[in-house]
Amino acid sequence: MEYSHRPDGGFDVVISEGVGASVLPGFVRKVIRGDLVITRKDSWGPLEGDRANGTLEGGSTGLTSKVRGTFELVPHGTGSRLTLKGTAEVKVPFVGGKIEGMVTEMIGKMVHSESKQAREYLADRA
Repeated sequence: MEYSHRPDGGFDVVISEGVGASVLPGFVRKVIRGDLVITRKDSWGPLEGDRANGTLEGGSTGLTSKVRGTFELVPHGTGSRLTLKGTAEVKVPFVGGKIEGMVTEMIGKMVHSESKQAREYLADRA
C-alpha cells in the first residue's frame, strides 16, 4: 500500500492484492498465467463540510482490464455511510463478462474488508 497527500487537502492510496492461481476459477486460469494481481488507486478529495468524495481506478496483471468508480462518504445516524459505484471491464473474448463479474466482486470484498479494518482501528482508539 502506498499513501500520499495532495496539496488540495486530498489524498491518494494505491493498493495491490494478489489472488493465487489455485483459487481462481478454471475459466480464468485458461486465459491468464500465474497469479492475478489487482491494483487500484483511491483518490479522495478534501472534506467538504461533513462529506467527502473520491474516485477509484485500477486494473490487473495478466488481463486487459479496467476498474473505475466513485466513492461518497456521508453522515448516517451516529456514524457514516460509504457508497461505491463503479464498473469493471475485461477484454477477453467469450469469458470477459464472467471475469468482469469476478473482478467487481473482488473489488467489493476489498472495500468491505478495508472498511471493517478502519472501523476496528477507530473503535480501538475511541
